Amino acid sequence: MIDVDRAPVLLVEDEEDHARFIVRTITALKGNTHPVIHLKNGKEALDFFIKNSRYQEGMDRLPLFILLDINMPMIDGFEVLEEIKKNETLRMVPVIMLTTTSRAEDIKRALNLGANDFIVKPVSFSDFTDKIRQLALYWGFVSDIKEIFC
Repeated sequence: MIDVDRAPVLLVEDEEDHARFIVRTITALKGNTHPVIHLKNGKEALDFFIKNSRYQEGMDRLPLFILLDINMPMIDGFEVLEEIKKNETLRMVPVIMLTTTSRAEDIKRALNLGANDFIVKPVSFSDFTDKIRQLALYWGFVSDIKEIFC
């Protein structure tokens, strides 16, 4: 039996300050029981998800959701998203794209590739806190999708 309440949140973010902030915001939510796993770039994410058996053997549950930065060196978030959506096991996991730009073509591309949501990182610390908190509350506590695949 899979423990849905302990399903991890996966964060793929190359900016260390952003990652620390997101992890801290999610783990501080009242009632949160979901650990956050931080993957530092697109290559590490692909190794973790697709190419490395560490994912298949090392985790006993699917992620609750994936926060995926778009702009990363070597392998960007779009490439990672494509691989996630090709993977039979992972394709149903909600993926929320993170970026500092609100370019319409990026939003369309992410949604066309199967992203479930798109969050523009605000410049303001308090705005960013509110967005991450609301996002985590929705996917972690409000949405019933986790009951289907976790």
